[in-house]
Amino acid sequence: MKTPLLIVILMLLCLPSVYSAVVRGPDVLKDGCCLQISQNVIPKAKVKDVKMTPSHCKKSQTALIVTAMSGTSYCIKHDLKWSKKLLENFKNPTSAATPRLDKTSAPTSTP
Repeated sequence: MKTPLLIVILMLLCLPSVYSAVVRGPDVLKDGCCLQISQNVIPKAKVKDVKMTPSHCKKSQTALIVTAMSGTSYCIKHDLKWSKKLLENFKNPTSAATPRLDKTSAPTSTP
């Protein structure tokens, strides 16, 4: 009887620390550099803005700063395939929807 009760008490004591680790996002410092960098995928539909960390940040702090619709900012590893695509989509919002023609490479008509 004591063992199951002890297990339940230990689980309840650990629950707040596990919950806070899941809910709390990686820190973005006031200067725009990242304190912690995550690899978690954030669905594109939940993303409000994406930008790279400023150039003055240390190399170990280089990341994408993803701002969710809720206003919370997350530091995401910048060299992941999905994060590169997300950044490109936000830099060039029309590139994901329709291909664009460069004015210099526009098709020419032949008589």
